[in-house]
Amino acid sequence: MTQPGLSELFEAALRDTALLLATLQEEFRALSRPDAVTIEEIVARKRELIVRLEDESARRAVTLRTAGYADDTAGMREWLSQADNTPDRRILRLWQDFTVMLRKCQQQNQINGRVIDVNRRRIHDALCILRGTEFDSGLYDPRGSTQAPGASRPITTA
Repeated sequence: MTQPGLSELFEAALRDTALLLATLQEEFRALSRPDAVTIEEIVARKRELIVRLEDESARRAVTLRTAGYADDTAGMREWLSQADNTPDRRILRLWQDFTVMLRKCQQQNQINGRVIDVNRRRIHDALCILRGTEFDSGLYDPRGSTQAPGASRPITTA
Protein backbone atom coordinates (compact mmCIF):
# COMPACT_ATOMS: atom_id res chain seq x y z
CA MET A 1 0.00 0.00 0.00
CA THR A 2 1.25 3.47 -0.80
CA GLN A 3 1.63 6.31 1.65
CA PRO A 4 -1.63 7.95 0.51
CA GLY A 5 -3.43 4.69 1.37
CA LEU A 6 -1.88 4.68 4.82
CA SER A 7 -2.77 8.33 5.16
CA GLU A 8 -6.42 7.48 4.50
CA LEU A 9 -6.28 4.72 7.13
CA PHE A 10 -4.91 7.14 9.71
CA GLU A 11 -7.47 9.80 8.80
CA ALA A 12 -10.23 7.25 9.40
CA ALA A 13 -8.63 6.07 12.64
CA LEU A 14 -8.20 9.63 13.88
CA ARG A 15 -11.83 10.45 13.04
CA ASP A 16 -13.06 7.30 14.80
CA THR A 17 -10.91 7.86 17.91
CA ALA A 18 -12.25 11.44 18.13
CA LEU A 19 -15.79 10.02 17.94
CA LEU A 20 -14.89 7.40 20.54
CA LEU A 21 -13.52 10.07 22.90
CA ALA A 22 -16.70 12.14 22.50
CA THR A 23 -18.76 9.01 23.17
CA LEU A 24 -16.71 8.18 26.27
CA GLN A 25 -17.18 11.74 27.56
CA GLU A 26 -20.91 11.45 26.91
CA GLU A 27 -20.90 8.15 28.80
CA PHE A 28 -19.19 9.85 31.74
CA ARG A 29 -21.96 12.45 31.90
CA ALA A 30 -24.65 9.77 31.52
CA LEU A 31 -23.25 7.70 34.38
CA SER A 32 -24.29 10.43 36.82
CA ARG A 33 -27.93 10.09 35.77
CA PRO A 34 -30.10 7.03 36.29
CA ASP A 35 -30.88 6.62 32.59
CA ALA A 36 -30.20 3.04 31.53
CA VAL A 37 -31.59 3.56 28.02
CA THR A 38 -29.12 6.35 27.24
CA ILE A 39 -26.23 4.35 28.65
CA GLU A 40 -27.22 1.32 26.55
CA GLU A 41 -27.29 3.50 23.42
CA ILE A 42 -23.85 4.88 24.25
CA VAL A 43 -22.46 1.38 24.82
CA ALA A 44 -23.80 0.29 21.42
CA ARG A 45 -22.08 3.26 19.74
CA LYS A 46 -18.84 2.46 21.58
CA ARG A 47 -18.96 -1.13 20.36
CA GLU A 48 -19.48 0.01 16.77
CA LEU A 49 -16.56 2.44 16.96
CA ILE A 50 -14.29 -0.16 18.54
CA VAL A 51 -15.11 -2.65 15.78
CA ARG A 52 -14.24 0.00 13.17
CA LEU A 53 -11.00 0.86 14.96
CA GLU A 54 -10.04 -2.80 15.17
CA ASP A 55 -10.69 -3.18 11.43
CA GLU A 56 -8.58 -0.11 10.67
CA SER A 57 -5.83 -1.45 12.92
CA ALA A 58 -5.87 -4.79 11.10
CA ARG A 59 -5.55 -3.03 7.74
CA ARG A 60 -2.61 -0.93 9.01
CA ALA A 61 -0.96 -4.11 10.31
CA VAL A 62 -1.33 -5.79 6.91
CA THR A 63 0.13 -2.69 5.25
CA LEU A 64 3.18 -2.77 7.52
CA ARG A 65 3.73 -6.53 7.23
CA THR A 66 3.37 -6.35 3.43
CA ALA A 67 6.04 -3.66 3.38
CA GLY A 68 8.31 -5.89 5.50
CA TYR A 69 7.92 -4.15 8.84
CA ALA A 70 6.63 -5.28 12.22
CA ASP A 71 2.99 -4.42 12.84
CA ASP A 72 3.67 -2.48 16.02
CA THR A 73 4.80 0.99 17.07
CA ALA A 74 8.44 0.26 16.30
CA GLY A 75 7.51 -1.03 12.85
CA MET A 76 5.43 2.06 12.15
CA ARG A 77 8.27 4.35 13.23
CA GLU A 78 10.74 2.45 11.08
CA TRP A 79 8.40 2.53 8.06
CA LEU A 80 7.79 6.25 8.47
CA SER A 81 11.50 6.98 8.70
CA GLN A 82 12.34 4.93 5.59
CA ALA A 83 9.32 5.33 3.34
CA ASP A 84 10.64 6.44 -0.05
CA ASN A 85 13.75 7.66 1.80
CA THR A 86 11.81 10.75 2.85
CA PRO A 87 9.47 10.64 5.81
CA ASP A 88 5.98 11.66 4.89
CA ARG A 89 5.28 14.48 7.35
CA ARG A 90 1.50 14.24 6.88
CA ILE A 91 1.37 10.54 7.79
CA LEU A 92 3.78 11.11 10.67
CA ARG A 93 1.56 13.90 12.02
CA LEU A 94 -1.61 11.81 11.57
CA TRP A 95 0.04 8.91 13.39
CA GLN A 96 1.15 11.17 16.24
CA ASP A 97 -2.32 12.74 16.51
CA PHE A 98 -3.89 9.28 16.46
CA THR A 99 -1.69 8.00 19.29
CA VAL A 100 -2.42 11.10 21.39
CA MET A 101 -6.16 10.70 20.81
CA LEU A 102 -5.95 7.00 21.62
CA ARG A 103 -4.26 7.80 24.96
CA LYS A 104 -7.04 10.29 25.75
CA CYS A 105 -9.62 7.58 25.02
CA GLN A 106 -7.81 5.16 27.32
CA GLN A 107 -7.68 7.76 30.12
CA GLN A 108 -11.38 8.61 29.77
CA ASN A 109 -12.27 4.92 29.70
CA GLN A 110 -10.33 4.39 32.94
CA ILE A 111 -12.18 7.29 34.56
CA ASN A 112 -15.50 5.85 33.41
CA GLY A 113 -14.50 2.46 34.78
CA ARG A 114 -13.80 3.97 38.19
CA VAL A 115 -17.20 5.73 38.17
CA ILE A 116 -18.91 2.46 37.24
CA ASP A 117 -17.05 0.66 40.03
CA VAL A 118 -18.10 3.26 42.62
CA ASN A 119 -21.72 3.02 41.45
CA ARG A 120 -21.56 -0.77 41.55
CA ARG A 121 -20.24 -0.72 45.13
CA ARG A 122 -22.97 1.71 46.21
CA ILE A 123 -25.65 -0.53 44.74
CA HIS A 124 -24.07 -3.60 46.34
CA ASP A 125 -23.93 -1.92 49.75
CA ALA A 126 -27.53 -0.71 49.47
CA LEU A 127 -28.69 -4.21 48.57
CA CYS A 128 -26.77 -5.64 51.53
CA ILE A 129 -28.51 -3.17 53.84
CA LEU A 130 -31.91 -4.00 52.39
CA ARG A 131 -31.29 -7.74 52.63
CA GLY A 132 -29.71 -7.56 56.06
CA THR A 133 -26.53 -9.26 54.87
CA GLU A 134 -23.02 -8.38 55.89
CA PHE A 135 -20.85 -6.09 53.85
CA ASP A 136 -17.61 -4.22 54.32
CA SER A 137 -18.80 -0.88 55.64
CA GLY A 138 -15.34 0.67 55.59
CA LEU A 139 -16.09 2.27 58.97
CA TYR A 140 -13.54 2.64 61.73
CA ASP A 141 -13.82 2.29 65.49
CA PRO A 142 -12.37 4.86 67.93
CA ARG A 143 -8.98 3.07 67.81
CA GLY A 144 -8.74 3.45 64.01
CA SER A 145 -9.36 -0.21 63.27
CA THR A 146 -11.97 -1.29 60.79
CA GLN A 147 -15.19 -2.30 62.45
CA ALA A 148 -16.44 -5.79 62.03
CA PRO A 149 -19.90 -5.78 60.61
CA GLY A 150 -22.49 -6.04 63.33
CA ALA A 151 -25.51 -8.22 63.36
CA SER A 152 -27.51 -6.91 60.49
CA ARG A 153 -31.22 -7.18 60.09
CA PRO A 154 -33.17 -6.57 56.91
CA ILE A 155 -34.45 -3.03 56.81
CA THR A 156 -38.00 -4.35 56.81
CA THR A 157 -37.50 -5.83 60.30
CA ALA A 158 -35.67 -2.87 61.79
